[in-house]
Amino acid sequence: MDRRELYSLTGSYVRISAPGDHRVSVFTVDSASGDVAVLRPCDRKAKQFASEREPGSELVLSAVAPGGVLNGKLRVDRWSPSQRMLIVDNPRLVFSQRRQASRVKAEIPVEVYVPDPGEPAGVRMLTGETIDVSRGGCAFALTDHRLEEGVELVLVLCIENHPVVVTVEVLGPHPDVEAANRGRFVRITPGDQRMLAAELGRLEGLIRPSATSSLAAR
Repeated sequence: MDRRELYSLTGSYVRISAPGDHRVSVFTVDSASGDVAVLRPCDRKAKQFASEREPGSELVLSAVAPGGVLNGKLRVDRWSPSQRMLIVDNPRLVFSQRRQASRVKAEIPVEVYVPDPGEPAGVRMLTGETIDVSRGGCAFALTDHRLEEGVELVLVLCIENHPVVVTVEVLGPHPDVEAANRGRFVRITPGDQRMLAAELGRLEGLIRPSATSSLAAR
């Protein structure tokens, strides 16, 4: 089992939740030394979460790492409101492979359709771009708009020659990019899946650009 030190995440964003609770708050690791680590909340939601933790209660930590994810269980020492510090113990973390499908860094324009009763069609289109994409999901940024975790939305990846339409479940905020969301594809047609795979291959330099054009023509 691959175990790593919390100290290696100093200055990085980490996701913190209570055991059994899917709601996630984002913190940064301020320091980790000896038996003590210090986490700082990144927003009001995380600050509120920290202020409600009782000494001795458990927390679940996860953080993105190259090729996978780091996970660990923390125990709260105390919350210091004056210094905005959540003080916890300093356990070793476990590294695990996050996914079989490789995720490609790519800035693909996206259109996201969100419910809006004020619009004639009942939906409003938001625009943005991806940060990274895989066959099973993507991370994407939208200007000045935060999506609610757990909702399913229609997302269009504006790939040249053949836009790919998917239903995406919002998994929550991106741990390392402000105003960005993580999403999992829950519905996609076989044709769009093939087109997405071809585009990922092109971005990775594994197939010729002409291959995507031939798929789009089918």
